[in-house]
Amino acid sequence: MNIKSLLQKAQACWQSRDLAQAESILHKIIKKDKTNVDAHANLGAIYAMSKKFELSEFHLKNALKNKYSMQFQLNLINVLSEQRKYSEANNLIDEVLSKDPQNVNLLFAKAKIIRGLGKLDEALEILKSLYEKNNNDKNIAVSLAFTLNQMQRYQSAIEIYEKIIADDENFFPAIYNCGLIYINQRIDISKSISYLEKSLSIQPNNLELLLTLAAAYEEKYRFADALQLIEKAKSISSQDPRVYYQLGSLHTHYDNLELSLKNLNKCLELKPDYHMANYVKSNILLQQGKFDEGFELYKYRIYNQNILIRTNDSEVSELNKEDNLLIYYEQGIGDIILYSRFFDAVAEKVKKVTILIPGKLKDFFSFNFKDIEFKMESEFKANEYVKYKKINLATIPRLLKNVDSIVNSPRIMKSNLKNKESEIKSQFSDFKLCGIAWKSNNAKVGDHKSIQLDDFINNIFYDTKYKLINLQYGDVQEEIKKQKIWDCKQLSRQLLLMAKYDLEKPLLVYFEQQHQIYPFLR
Repeated sequence: MNIKSLLQKAQACWQSRDLAQAESILHKIIKKDKTNVDAHANLGAIYAMSKKFELSEFHLKNALKNKYSMQFQLNLINVLSEQRKYSEANNLIDEVLSKDPQNVNLLFAKAKIIRGLGKLDEALEILKSLYEKNNNDKNIAVSLAFTLNQMQRYQSAIEIYEKIIADDENFFPAIYNCGLIYINQRIDISKSISYLEKSLSIQPNNLELLLTLAAAYEEKYRFADALQLIEKAKSISSQDPRVYYQLGSLHTHYDNLELSLKNLNKCLELKPDYHMANYVKSNILLQQGKFDEGFELYKYRIYNQNILIRTNDSEVSELNKEDNLLIYYEQGIGDIILYSRFFDAVAEKVKKVTILIPGKLKDFFSFNFKDIEFKMESEFKANEYVKYKKINLATIPRLLKNVDSIVNSPRIMKSNLKNKESEIKSQFSDFKLCGIAWKSNNAKVGDHKSIQLDDFINNIFYDTKYKLINLQYGDVQEEIKKQKIWDCKQLSRQLLLMAKYDLEKPLLVYFEQQHQIYPFLR
């Protein structure tokens, strides 16, 4: 059969959607004629459809090498963009635009490419101009909203998406992307779920959507609904590591840690560097008291957006006596106090330790750790620590060999309020004191870290042996008055003055327990 007949046969296979047979025929043509333009161009198109973009790029470039075609070049631009080879795609699109500078499709492609290069302002200007002239083009509108989302102009993006949805209630890209904004930015998880559920009614077997909606359900503690969707996703793609990561994460809510580990291990078998799976696994191992293995994997927290990470220290593997060490704090004051039990051990391993901490802790830590330098943000100068090894606070245990003994024998802190123990004891000797904070204003996770004060006291913490002390930020006077909770400022004006803290922002309270004075900081 000659090449012309083979091309016709391949075309017939293409039209009948038998792409595998079409691919086989086109390869036969190339064996006979390595420079056949039509065979390379058609293979480029077939591989693009099956998302084999490297192969598509190879054949499209071969087609262009032997015959220039604007369509071939546009196809190649799309394939390069899919591979995030934006610089090469940008050069090619500029060539085409120079011949037709007002072409809407070319300008649209240009905007998406330079957006990929991080030139968001330039992309936005092109898309705005296109949108003004073509405001009925839903694809341009979606791309404009997507760009606004990347620029963190979320409300503007939502307004465009919702306008599209008002005109076409079944336009999937707008519905799905709107749901993504609501969940990714924690604007309104419930509203996100309504959009994602609508998306699922349009594309019930969309893997990305199933996993995203499952994550949204998990956020709202709808674990059974989440599990149903993940199992469906598993039936669609049983080798996708994300499926097993989400199963592993979900089963932690059921306290089924062994099943969680089984799924996380399967995820990591498929994708060993899956950072969130490693991170969740590390938390489970630490919860089980497997500190060495747990803290080794805990380095993957550097990718967690809810943790304040100052330096990527995942490759730091050891400390030496000649090292000067700078430690950045992460998360909140409570976490810093917990990790302070490792300060003495890490100081013994190096020449000098400097720890960056919030100002609230400086006096207290300096009093308790005489051989360690503590720096507040306001006095920290990065150029003074160029030659220091730098790690984040929770990395310390990974660099120690005696973690178990340190965890099980925490350091007892001493009060820096000299000779005041007896006065404090006499003032608060009738009951045990417990400071409480019951809600978070964190935009991303606050909902799940908060509880109504009435619910907390009536259903969780009803114990007359304790006197509760308000340590909650913000104006909560009506709430604490109703429950007769002591306000921190009312506890001891004299004590706070001795601690040299601003009375309007009380930070330090001492309470009596087992005849010792322990710090309780907020």
